[in-house]
Amino acid sequence: MMRSLRAGIFHASVSAMLLSSEQTVDLTPNTAGSEPSGVDRPLINEYWPALAIMTEASWDNPATLQIILAELLFRSREGAKKLRTKISERFIELSEESFLWPDTGILPSSEALSGDQFWYQDGLLSFMGYRVGSNGVSAGNRRDILDYIYCQQIPRVNNAGYMEQWGTAQSSPRLQKMADCLAAFARNAKRRSFVDMSCAIADWEADLEYLRTAFYIGRYDFAFAWPLTYLD
Repeated sequence: MMRSLRAGIFHASVSAMLLSSEQTVDLTPNTAGSEPSGVDRPLINEYWPALAIMTEASWDNPATLQIILAELLFRSREGAKKLRTKISERFIELSEESFLWPDTGILPSSEALSGDQFWYQDGLLSFMGYRVGSNGVSAGNRRDILDYIYCQQIPRVNNAGYMEQWGTAQSSPRLQKMADCLAAFARNAKRRSFVDMSCAIADWEADLEYLRTAFYIGRYDFAFAWPLTYLD
């Protein structure tokens, strides 16, 4: 009942905003030119206020929230960005609430966000929507995601040992984990000579340089060695 009431109030406020003659709000999906081929976007035609209403209605359903979050990664409107932050913060709440972590094993991805589990087999970067290559998100969106992961509290998407590797927000361990992941992705891709992963490698290396310039130089130069992507 309370959820329905909240959704109704939110819907009314959005409707009032749309009908207001005192301000003009651009609500278009803002997807032109930003969609890489091969990306599955079931919510591509939804305006961000509709996504906001859907978020309210799915507040306790992490599987649906993740689909909404994935679509919001392609949006640049201010309202969409705020909604993206709101959903990310909700994931943190959900991941801390009411369950024990399993000691071993990885749940199948189809079960990763179902029931009382919150276990995501592809890692934190993937969970937060980080994608590279021809089927990835834009450089600007990737860096928004990287900024958020470095600067903010993150959801628990795996066991305690895994999450400890990520450290706290705006810390040397957090940045080192992010850099090590990107460098390892690039090195592993370079070993796969039978498939062309040049676009993905270029994105990983560009993002690695972005992290180095934005957060490492002058701050953590002596805390850890910056990882390299070339092969021995």
